[in-house]
Amino acid sequence: MRIPTNREVSIVLFCIILANYSIITIIYALSPSWEYKIKGNPYSVSISSNGKYIVSSSSGEYVYLFHHSSPNPINSYNTSDEIDNVDISADGNSIVAGGNYRLFLYNVSSNTLLWTYDAQNYIADLIISGDGNYITMTDIDDMIYVFHRSSSIPLWNKTHTSILSIDISFDGNFILTCGFEISLFNSSTFTPLWTYGPTMFMFKGSLTSNGKYACVGTRSWADLPTIYTFRTNSSHPIWNYTSTEDINSIDFSADGNYIIAGDFRGTLRLFNRNSAIPIFSYKMESKVEKLCISDNGDYFAAGLYSGQIFFFKRGNSLPIWSYSTKEYILSMEISADGNYLCASTQYGTILLIDRSSPYIFGDITMVHVILWSTLILIILSLASIPIFKKNKKLSRA
Repeated sequence: MRIPTNREVSIVLFCIILANYSIITIIYALSPSWEYKIKGNPYSVSISSNGKYIVSSSSGEYVYLFHHSSPNPINSYNTSDEIDNVDISADGNSIVAGGNYRLFLYNVSSNTLLWTYDAQNYIADLIISGDGNYITMTDIDDMIYVFHRSSSIPLWNKTHTSILSIDISFDGNFILTCGFEISLFNSSTFTPLWTYGPTMFMFKGSLTSNGKYACVGTRSWADLPTIYTFRTNSSHPIWNYTSTEDINSIDFSADGNYIIAGDFRGTLRLFNRNSAIPIFSYKMESKVEKLCISDNGDYFAAGLYSGQIFFFKRGNSLPIWSYSTKEYILSMEISADGNYLCASTQYGTILLIDRSSPYIFGDITMVHVILWSTLILIILSLASIPIFKKNKKLSRA
C-alpha cells in the first residue's frame, strides 16, 4: 500500500483548512443577520412588514435606513437634530422621525424629505399607520397630534392625560392612547370615541391591525396589575387577567388572535383573545422590557432588562433560541411573518436577527467556531507529519 508523502499530507490538510474557512464564510455571507454600530444612542428601531427595511434613530442627528441583506446603511438622513423616535410604514416607503422639537416625514423610494413640523415641545413618541397615510405624535407635555401624510399641518391636536404609549390601526382610522386612562380616538376628530380607566394607573397598550381589538396592561399604583382586552366599539373590557407583578410590555398580534405580555419579574404569558387563561407561560431571569409578536401569533420575542433576547414559537414550551446582546435593549420589532427581528441597544448597536440562524453574525459564537476549528486542524496537521514519516520508514524496512 502506497504511503502519502509529507507534501501530499500537507496539501490535503491545507485544503481541509481552506474548506473550513470557505464553508464558514459562505454561511456568514448568505445569512442576512448582522450588526452595525452607529454614533449616538439608537433609542428607536422599526422594521417594514416584509422585513426588507430597517430604520433606526440616533442621538447623533441621523436617521439610518438599512436593507436586511447588508449591515451597511443604504441611506442616512441628516436631521441636524437629535432623533429619539422613528417608525416605518408596512411597505417600507415612508419613514417618520422626531425628537428635538421637530417631526420629519421621508419618502424612501424618491429619497426625499416630504415635510417637517416644528413642535412646541420635545417629541416623546410617534407612530405611522401601516399604510403610511397617518402619523400620531405625542410630546413631553402630553399633547397628542394627528397628521395626514399630505400636509405638515396637524389634522388636530389635544392635551391628554399622562401618555405612556400610543398605537394606531393599519389604515390610521383608530388611535389608542394609554396613560392614567385609556382613550380611543378616530383620526378625524379630537373627541375620544371612549375613555376607560380609574386614576393612578399607568397603562401600556396595543391595537390590532384592523382596529377591532385593543389590549392594555397596568402597573400597581392603586390596585393589582391587570391585563384588559377590548372590542374597540365598546369601553367595557371583554375580559381581564390579574397579575402579581407590574405589566411592563404588551402586544397584540395583527390578526387579533393572540396577546403577549411580560411583567416586572420576567414572566412571559401568551393569551388567546377569547380567554383570560394563559395558553403559555415562561419565567425568565429578569424584567421583560420589550415584546413583539408576528402577525399571526406564531412567533414572538422578549427582550430582557439583562440584555438577552428570547425567541419563541407558539406551541413550544421553551424558547427556540436566545441571544445575549450584553447591553440594555432600547427597542425591538419583528417582521410580519416572524422571519426577522431587529433591535437596538444602549451603546449604539443595531441588530438584525434571522429567525432560522440567530448566531451567524457578529456574535462571539462565530469567532469561537473559526478559532477552534482552525486550531484543531492545525494541530492535526502538525501531529500527522511525524506519524506518516514513521510509517514510511517502517514500510521501507
